[in-house]
Amino acid sequence: MDIVKVFISSVFRDDFQIGFAREREVIKDVINNKLDFTTNTSPDYGDLNPINGTEDLSLEKVELADIVILLVGRCYGGIRGNGLSVTEMEYQKAREIGKPLFIYIFPNNPNDKHNDKVQKFIENIYNNDAYVSKNVSKDIFSAPKYQKVLKYKNGNSTDIPTEDEIQDYLECFAHTIEKDILKFKDKIIYKLPYGVKEIVEDTEEKLKYRQYLSSKTLPYIKRTSFKDEKDLDDNFLTEEDYYRQVFVDNEYDALLIAGEGGVGKTRLMYELSRKAQKNKWKVYQIYNDFRGWDTLKLDKTKSYC
Repeated sequence: MDIVKVFISSVFRDDFQIGFAREREVIKDVINNKLDFTTNTSPDYGDLNPINGTEDLSLEKVELADIVILLVGRCYGGIRGNGLSVTEMEYQKAREIGKPLFIYIFPNNPNDKHNDKVQKFIENIYNNDAYVSKNVSKDIFSAPKYQKVLKYKNGNSTDIPTEDEIQDYLECFAHTIEKDILKFKDKIIYKLPYGVKEIVEDTEEKLKYRQYLSSKTLPYIKRTSFKDEKDLDDNFLTEEDYYRQVFVDNEYDALLIAGEGGVGKTRLMYELSRKAQKNKWKVYQIYNDFRGWDTLKLDKTKSYC
């Protein structure tokens, strides 16, 4: 099984009330020790030096990661020259290149002096990211037994929780992270990278591709029919010939379709893809912004084209 690289994005600070140093440690323990298919790729606090370009190192790590876990609390973090914190820059990079995001937004204090920046960040997340509501559990934020810790963390209470209460909260948080990642295990491991899309059939038995290439708009004339109509010899290959050579007899690993513009190259490609899909192949379309075959993780029990 391929190892999934996990990046943790948050404010570092050791101060438990405003930072996530202890939460980061329990997440790293889950990633490195409790799950057998993940590894932590986040830089440690000591690795980050603003003089050497903290944000550059972090953004490089985000690009290398397979998933990003984002923690948002009361502290926005140090603001860089572009007016954003490193944490928000990491979030933007992850969204820009299509990384799966697991976002945990902690209860926030509207009276906090840093609240404007934090609230704008959270608003941006809720407006742009479906992962907030779909990928993560919210039990830890609603459970009565953890409200004392959470209220202390967001500045709504000066009642300092005991170490036992903090440990209990951290154990629950670790379990939440583990449960959420396991829930999406297959989607994470076999998630399509940037520049790749799966071609799937909808309920009307047609492929979801450019509408002007659909059978309803432009009926497809099979090469078999054309061959019979023109009484051509066997040097003229039909869709069935191409399909058999590539998908059945495995004579070739690839098929290059070449020709002048408008002769039907794309349509022939989609018709072959349709037939492959109906025969249980998974069909992927590769775009010009694809970032390399090493980014594409495939399930070895399935067939792909």
